[in-house]
Amino acid sequence: TVTCSDCHKGILYADKTPRDCYACHKSTDVHRRKLGTRCDTCHNSRDWRLWDFNHDTRTTFKLDGGHKGLKCDDCHTAPMDTRVKLSSACGGCHKKDDPHESRFGPHCDRCHTTTRWQIIKPDIGGLRVR
Repeated sequence: TVTCSDCHKGILYADKTPRDCYACHKSTDVHRRKLGTRCDTCHNSRDWRLWDFNHDTRTTFKLDGGHKGLKCDDCHTAPMDTRVKLSSACGGCHKKDDPHESRFGPHCDRCHTTTRWQIIKPDIGGLRVR
């Protein structure tokens, strides 16, 4: 618990005290802004040690196949502003691993499984792989 004056440095309630977590707690941000500055997206304000974020339900990028079991900072490597923005296209992270050199676009998962990239899906838009 903190006193009002710990945050409100002026004598008015409606002073210019920041309303976001990061403004006051940036020096203790263990994520170093890699997960944005909206700490309350994952953490509970009653106890910051409590966090809950289900990537599969709260984002459009499911952590399945080869992405299952990854830690947040395996993908989130650069500091972000308020919201986290990363490409959901395979080529966004795996461009250097692309043997096709982007000739088929950035969405490798249209033809390959996400479990092992060496495996090609059995039926690809009219093409049948044997």
